[in-house]
Amino acid sequence: MYYEEGYREKVIGFLKRGKSESETAEAFGVSRSSIWRWQQLEREQGHFKNRPLKRKYKKVNPEDVNKYIDNHKDVNAVELAEKFKIKTQSMLYILKKKLKYVCKKNSEPIVNGTKVDESNLEKKSNRNNRKRLYMWMKQA
Repeated sequence: MYYEEGYREKVIGFLKRGKSESETAEAFGVSRSSIWRWQQLEREQGHFKNRPLKRKYKKVNPEDVNKYIDNHKDVNAVELAEKFKIKTQSMLYILKKKLKYVCKKNSEPIVNGTKVDESNLEKKSNRNNRKRLYMWMKQA
Protein backbone atom coordinates (compact mmCIF):
# COMPACT_ATOMS: atom_id res chain seq x y z
CA MET A 1 0.00 0.00 0.00
CA TYR A 2 1.21 3.49 -0.82
CA TYR A 3 1.08 6.21 1.84
CA GLU A 4 1.27 9.93 1.08
CA GLU A 5 4.25 11.94 2.27
CA GLY A 6 2.06 13.96 4.70
CA TYR A 7 0.70 10.78 6.26
CA ARG A 8 4.21 9.46 6.75
CA GLU A 9 5.23 12.71 8.47
CA LYS A 10 2.22 12.43 10.79
CA VAL A 11 3.11 8.84 11.73
CA ILE A 12 6.78 9.66 12.43
CA GLY A 13 5.73 12.80 14.35
CA PHE A 14 3.54 10.63 16.57
CA LEU A 15 6.49 8.31 17.12
CA LYS A 16 8.81 11.23 18.01
CA ARG A 17 6.38 12.37 20.73
CA GLY A 18 7.49 9.37 22.78
CA LYS A 19 5.22 6.58 21.60
CA SER A 20 6.67 3.17 20.83
CA GLU A 21 6.84 1.75 17.32
CA SER A 22 4.23 -0.88 18.19
CA GLU A 23 1.81 1.72 19.58
CA THR A 24 2.33 3.95 16.54
CA ALA A 25 1.83 1.06 14.13
CA GLU A 26 -1.38 0.02 15.89
CA ALA A 27 -2.72 3.59 16.13
CA PHE A 28 -2.22 4.33 12.43
CA GLY A 29 -2.81 0.84 11.05
CA VAL A 30 0.60 0.50 9.40
CA SER A 31 3.30 -2.11 9.83
CA ARG A 32 6.37 -1.58 11.99
CA SER A 33 8.55 -2.30 8.96
CA SER A 34 6.94 0.68 7.17
CA ILE A 35 7.73 2.88 10.16
CA TRP A 36 11.34 1.71 10.19
CA ARG A 37 11.63 2.33 6.44
CA TRP A 38 10.19 5.84 6.80
CA GLN A 39 12.61 6.63 9.63
CA GLN A 40 15.46 5.49 7.43
CA LEU A 41 14.19 7.67 4.57
CA GLU A 42 14.13 10.68 6.88
CA ARG A 43 17.65 9.99 8.17
CA GLU A 44 19.11 9.47 4.68
CA GLN A 45 17.22 12.07 2.66
CA GLY A 46 15.75 14.50 5.17
CA HIS A 47 12.22 13.95 3.79
CA PHE A 48 9.69 11.17 3.32
CA LYS A 49 9.53 10.98 -0.46
CA ASN A 50 10.25 7.60 -2.02
CA ARG A 51 13.65 7.09 -3.54
CA PRO A 52 13.64 7.28 -7.33
CA LEU A 53 13.27 3.87 -8.91
CA LYS A 54 16.34 2.49 -10.62
CA ARG A 55 15.44 0.38 -13.62
CA LYS A 56 17.36 -2.86 -13.68
CA TYR A 57 17.00 -4.95 -16.77
CA LYS A 58 17.05 -8.68 -16.19
CA LYS A 59 19.16 -9.53 -19.21
CA VAL A 60 19.15 -6.93 -21.95
CA ASN A 61 19.03 -3.16 -21.82
CA PRO A 62 16.92 -1.96 -24.79
CA GLU A 63 19.31 0.94 -25.33
CA ASP A 64 22.16 -1.53 -25.92
CA VAL A 65 20.02 -3.24 -28.58
CA ASN A 66 19.27 0.14 -30.16
CA LYS A 67 22.98 1.01 -30.36
CA TYR A 68 23.79 -2.38 -31.88
CA ILE A 69 21.10 -1.95 -34.56
CA ASP A 70 22.44 1.52 -35.39
CA ASN A 71 25.87 -0.03 -36.06
CA HIS A 72 24.57 -3.18 -37.82
CA LYS A 73 21.63 -2.14 -40.03
CA ASP A 74 21.11 -5.54 -41.70
CA VAL A 75 20.86 -7.63 -38.53
CA ASN A 76 17.76 -9.76 -37.97
CA ALA A 77 15.95 -10.68 -34.76
CA VAL A 78 17.44 -14.20 -34.58
CA GLU A 79 20.99 -12.83 -34.86
CA LEU A 80 20.20 -10.17 -32.25
CA ALA A 81 18.80 -12.79 -29.89
CA GLU A 82 21.95 -14.92 -30.30
CA LYS A 83 24.18 -11.87 -29.78
CA PHE A 84 22.44 -10.87 -26.54
CA LYS A 85 21.88 -14.52 -25.46
CA ILE A 86 18.11 -14.38 -25.12
CA LYS A 87 15.18 -16.07 -26.87
CA THR A 88 14.08 -14.76 -30.25
CA GLN A 89 10.59 -14.05 -28.93
CA SER A 90 12.05 -11.88 -26.15
CA MET A 91 14.12 -9.95 -28.68
CA LEU A 92 11.03 -9.39 -30.84
CA TYR A 93 9.23 -8.02 -27.78
CA ILE A 94 12.08 -5.60 -27.07
CA LEU A 95 12.22 -4.47 -30.68
CA LYS A 96 8.50 -3.98 -31.16
CA LYS A 97 7.21 -2.87 -27.77
CA LYS A 98 10.15 -1.19 -26.06
CA LEU A 99 12.00 0.37 -28.99
CA LYS A 100 9.03 0.77 -31.36
CA TYR A 101 10.78 -0.84 -34.32
CA VAL A 102 8.90 -2.33 -37.26
CA CYS A 103 10.19 -4.99 -39.60
CA LYS A 104 10.28 -4.04 -43.28
CA LYS A 105 11.05 -6.62 -45.93
CA ASN A 106 12.68 -6.12 -49.27
CA SER A 107 10.20 -6.93 -52.04
CA GLU A 108 12.77 -8.59 -54.30
CA PRO A 109 14.29 -11.98 -53.47
CA ILE A 110 18.03 -12.33 -52.87
CA VAL A 111 20.06 -15.25 -54.22
CA ASN A 112 23.67 -15.52 -53.11
CA GLY A 113 23.75 -11.85 -52.10
CA THR A 114 22.35 -10.35 -55.34
CA LYS A 115 18.83 -9.30 -56.29
CA VAL A 116 17.17 -11.42 -58.97
CA ASP A 117 14.04 -11.22 -61.01
CA GLU A 118 11.59 -13.79 -59.65
CA SER A 119 10.16 -14.62 -63.08
CA ASN A 120 13.51 -16.13 -64.17
CA LEU A 121 13.77 -18.44 -61.16
CA GLU A 122 12.61 -22.00 -61.32
CA LYS A 123 10.29 -22.23 -58.39
CA LYS A 124 11.16 -25.71 -57.16
CA SER A 125 14.93 -25.79 -57.56
CA ASN A 126 15.76 -22.32 -56.25
CA ARG A 127 13.20 -22.04 -53.48
CA ASN A 128 15.72 -22.92 -50.77
CA ASN A 129 18.35 -20.52 -52.12
CA ARG A 130 16.04 -17.52 -52.06
CA LYS A 131 15.67 -15.34 -49.03
CA ARG A 132 14.28 -11.90 -48.35
CA LEU A 133 16.09 -9.09 -46.62
CA TYR A 134 14.44 -7.74 -43.50
CA MET A 135 15.35 -4.42 -41.93
CA TRP A 136 14.39 -2.99 -38.55
CA MET A 137 13.21 0.59 -38.83
CA LYS A 138 11.94 3.06 -36.24
CA GLN A 139 8.21 3.55 -36.37
CA ALA A 140 7.20 6.95 -37.75
